[in-house]
Amino acid sequence: MVAKSGGQDPMVACYIDSSFPALLHFAYKYADSMPETAILASANAGGENVARGSLLGAIMGAAYGVNAWPAWARDGLHNKVEISKEMDDFFGKQAPSQHPSNEDL
Repeated sequence: MVAKSGGQDPMVACYIDSSFPALLHFAYKYADSMPETAILASANAGGENVARGSLLGAIMGAAYGVNAWPAWARDGLHNKVEISKEMDDFFGKQAPSQHPSNEDL
């Protein structure tokens, strides 16, 4: 799908069943990029991208960890302290030691 798109990012409806192929496109195409790049590309592609952006953020967050996100994406979160504690309790405090590449996905 990425190769066939000619470098263009897809614009689709927000429903996850129809936007799932686009989600895979962004996850694959931007796997070697920082999470901010992937999320902004998804948002800038247009269309209804809430579900796609939420899942892409979860994927990129799981792959790269919270410290890979820029300060502007972390510092303004409502209930940041409580959310951080809950994440630390659930996942532990270990960050991934290496970013994945397309070959690892």
